[in-house]
Amino acid sequence: MKKIIDNIGRRNFIGKITKGLGAGAVLGVGPVQYVLADPEEQNEGSYFTVMPYLQNPTPATMDILFVTRDPSFSWVELEDGEKAQGKFYAVEDGLIQANQRHFCVRLSGMSPGRTYRYKVYSKVIDQFKPYEVKYGDVMESQVYSFTTPDPGSASVSALVLNDLHQIDGVLKEQVELNGDFDFDFCLLNGDVFDHPESESQVIEKLLSPITGLFASEVPFMLARGNHETRGSYARNLKGHFSFPDGKYYYEFKNGPVQWVVLDTGEDKPDDHPVYAGLTDFDTYREEQALWLAKIFEQGLDAGILYRVVVMHIPPFNSGEWHGTLHCRSVFSPVFEKYGVDMVLSGHTHKHGFYAPCEDHSYTLIIGGGPRKGSRTITQVYANQAGLHAKLIAEGGEVIGKTTLVPQKK
Repeated sequence: MKKIIDNIGRRNFIGKITKGLGAGAVLGVGPVQYVLADPEEQNEGSYFTVMPYLQNPTPATMDILFVTRDPSFSWVELEDGEKAQGKFYAVEDGLIQANQRHFCVRLSGMSPGRTYRYKVYSKVIDQFKPYEVKYGDVMESQVYSFTTPDPGSASVSALVLNDLHQIDGVLKEQVELNGDFDFDFCLLNGDVFDHPESESQVIEKLLSPITGLFASEVPFMLARGNHETRGSYARNLKGHFSFPDGKYYYEFKNGPVQWVVLDTGEDKPDDHPVYAGLTDFDTYREEQALWLAKIFEQGLDAGILYRVVVMHIPPFNSGEWHGTLHCRSVFSPVFEKYGVDMVLSGHTHKHGFYAPCEDHSYTLIIGGGPRKGSRTITQVYANQAGLHAKLIAEGGEVIGKTTLVPQKK
């Protein structure tokens, strides 16, 4: 995707922003604040089936995804508090995307660590003929804001959730449990769904709730779990998200941390009858291990002090299933060679907080399960003094916490 940008009437856009924020609103740059909303009321009466949500954040870009009720022509307008940045469209193969419902618009040309405001617009398409396109009404979202990540920042914070298994209300409860811990982004560490079967399931069980809670202003990233690989819609799931290089495994830098997200695949052998001959996860995990060694071999950028890996299936303390053993065999040696500090996992539905030991030199944190009594959240905060993590039970009890000091890589 690339952008097309043109001039916006700055006064008109600021007027809309001010109207949206209420009297006395200030357009200066400041920290993003999120307010817990009722996800069930988020889209009520709206033209947007899914309100905009943030994906694939970088210091200069942000992807805005949304779904409209009808086929439309849509765009995003951006304002940085000082001047209008322009109109941004989704463009592919020379065509501005239109006459569709799903949109991914990349905002670009931004600066690290800066707060921007944006608004989504959609023109209903009443007729789409080769030489005659007729538009209906123009629909608008409310005004949202976000802050671009800053690799040079002295600190970063993340909220990590795992194994929600699409149980109604659990996502909201988890975010409420997070309390006043401000997070720069959220990582969904696998098994958000039981098994994807339809677009409506993805929207109703994840996208609508998470946009209602925070995702229009604070980005979230998905680490695929083994349950996301199952079901008739599993091969369509990627279309609802935006990933670096279009892959489920990726890395990014934010604050003093190099974050790596791995796709651990299925937990049973590829030739297991339940997969009907349709999986090849051993080869896929080996591909990721080669990629991982390559990016680690490049060394750490200036200011990066820690390496954190996010992977749904833990390499240890997860039984003797094939997925665990293969992850251990292909990934853990790379972790050891290049000094990974922390691995965040889920999958077992039984929380665990494991300090470095003879099996692994890194801290391993395994989040709990989806049912009452087993739910947890993980809060990660890193600064120049240390990499801090807390595993918190649903009652607010801190199950485990650690602070890792910077080590020479």
